[in-house]
Formats: sequence, C-alpha cells, structure tokens
Amino acid sequence: MFADEQHKRQRRIMTPAFGNAQLRELTDVFVDIAAELRDVWRAKSAESGTAHIDALSWLSKATLDIIGRGGMSS
Repeated sequence: MFADEQHKRQRRIMTPAFGNAQLRELTDVFVDIAAELRDVWRAKSAESGTAHIDALSWLSKATLDIIGRGGMSS
C-alpha cells in the first residue's frame, strides 16, 4: 500500500471521531482547561506583578489535558 493510500485510509477511519457533534461534546472540557490555564497564568503574573510565560509550552500541556480528559470521558 502506498503512503498516500494509507493516509487516505487512516483519515477515513479517524474522521468520524472529529465531527462537529463529537467536538461539541468536548466543549465543556475545552472551557474547563482554558479556565485552569487562565488561572495558572494569572497566578504567575500575580507573584511579581508581571510574568514571562512560555505560551507554547503551556498550550501544549493544555492540549494533552484536553486529549486525556476528552478520551476518558467518552
């Protein structure tokens, strides 16, 4: 099987898991984790009045949290 055929097959298999209805079910997870991230960033800035935040690192952690919580709630 060629790589492009394999990719098409994998997409066909995975696509139903990422439809609008499935993502709507995760809205509460997205909102909860976004609020937690906001609180962490707010606390870091309150420590000194300002803060240097590595947003990419924190957003990567939030993404993993969303995947974990979303997968466990199904």
